[in-house]
Amino acid sequence: MRCLISFVTTYPKTVLIIGFILALPLAWMQHQTPLNYDIFTYMPDDVESIKGQKILHEHYKTSNTAYILLNTTNVPFVLGIQKDVGLVKGVTSISWINEIVDPSVPDSFIPPQLLGIYKKGSYSLLHISFAEPCSSVTTLEAIRQIKDYLGNQATAFTGLPIFLYELRELMESEKLINFLAAACFSSLVIGILLGSWAIP
Repeated sequence: MRCLISFVTTYPKTVLIIGFILALPLAWMQHQTPLNYDIFTYMPDDVESIKGQKILHEHYKTSNTAYILLNTTNVPFVLGIQKDVGLVKGVTSISWINEIVDPSVPDSFIPPQLLGIYKKGSYSLLHISFAEPCSSVTTLEAIRQIKDYLGNQATAFTGLPIFLYELRELMESEKLINFLAAACFSSLVIGILLGSWAIP
């Protein structure tokens, strides 16, 4: 330990150069390492909610369900959205009431319990199922494409997959800011305590 301390204090510039050289591959590896924001992958398999998620995904394909809320019940408009979103890679299905009854059937002839799943007042609700888990690259890319396509056409685009996508985007956008803040505060502390912000 004394030899190391002696080397650091005797050759501070050499230590600084070595540290900078080592930082380059670490920065590259950090950029190449994907971060998983799917909270379910970090929980034990024996937790009841995780068991339920697996059952929903394997048997019902509903664990990766998202929803598009439209402030309209105009049938051609809703069907157009349904058709376009259904063509996005990674989307297995997108359902609306037209898959159960013909859109020409008046709402008064449809059971309220069924109608309420897809339509309520002036709103229409589309149900989207993704082929892969929420955190997969395919699902995240599908969500990005759908968000770009919808723009201001939808009142809301929500669900667990969307929550994880937006969490990932938020964390990625703030990563550089957090890194720079940490570097500045560290340099400030080093400068105050050692008289130099860079050389030990």
